[in-house]
Amino acid sequence: MKYYSDNHNEVFLFEHEKLDCCCIITRSKKFDLPGLGGTRFVSYTHFQAACDSSKALATSMLLKNTIADIPFTGAKQVIYCNNTSLTKTKRNAILLFSADCVNSLQGGFITGTDMGLSADDVSLMAQYSPYILANESGYTCYDTAVGIVQSLLVMSKQIFPNKQIADLRLLVQGAGQVGAYVVKMLRGENIPIFIYELDKNKAIKICNQYGAISVADVSSFKGDIFIPCAREHSVYYDLVKKMGVMIIAGAANNQLLTENDDVRFAAEGIFYAPDYVINSGGAIHAAAGYLGWSDSQRLEKISMIPQKLQEIYKMSLLNKIGTSAAAKQYIWKRIKLTTHDKE
Repeated sequence: MKYYSDNHNEVFLFEHEKLDCCCIITRSKKFDLPGLGGTRFVSYTHFQAACDSSKALATSMLLKNTIADIPFTGAKQVIYCNNTSLTKTKRNAILLFSADCVNSLQGGFITGTDMGLSADDVSLMAQYSPYILANESGYTCYDTAVGIVQSLLVMSKQIFPNKQIADLRLLVQGAGQVGAYVVKMLRGENIPIFIYELDKNKAIKICNQYGAISVADVSSFKGDIFIPCAREHSVYYDLVKKMGVMIIAGAANNQLLTENDDVRFAAEGIFYAPDYVINSGGAIHAAAGYLGWSDSQRLEKISMIPQKLQEIYKMSLLNKIGTSAAAKQYIWKRIKLTTHDKE
């Protein structure tokens, strides 16, 4: 193991020469608490990109865990492997190596599924580590979607006071596990949904199941609400303006292409729901599973997400700043009060 530390994070690098892979665990130093965050296993163009992603995602988890009021600091594991066509045997060996890396921190990092890992993958890993959340405790997608949909129902009334949400046009980008639940829940409210999904078979399945309408290109969609549930940096000013939407609220992490987009959205009256706020239902679910909270405790914390978004929206209007900037002010103030950080 190699260990690096800076002013913000601890980075643990675990290399496995025979498997030609590296597990990167980044944990924020802001709280003297175990880190909570998922394990991601996707392709990166190079090693440094994987390291940068791990750091950025750990920071997002710090913000998310803080605003969700759960007793963990932010953390993330990224599995980096150059081989994009792994056999099942080698893939499983990498997953078990990842579990060993988690164990080496002796409870300093609690993890579960993220992009690139299936429920079966995490179940396999959890057989070798008590710090990996699997089965019901590790299945965070549903509660992530609950927080998003509850927030959408509340914020749509605020942004569109003279319209019913069923009369609005909504686009979900990415019909993965969270995106599919968002579509299902919104269709349960009798709200028409458009989806954009690169996997054509997945798109067809979602459309057939829930009566959603598939679009060929995100930029061709014209509507009111954009729900990004795909990979990071998928939200940027030119795209949003072309779509004409007034609400951006989805599950993807690190959605904004640049922080300047947050400023531009605010100037145009476009409401952006910071991802680490609106998608925090999954972190709450994971914390509840690990700490043994009751269903009522878990659901109460999730139900607070829309209220926190409303507070952040009011702050952004009052101070004439973007919602992302307002959310960070809100969260960092809480962090400084807790840690007595005078920086």
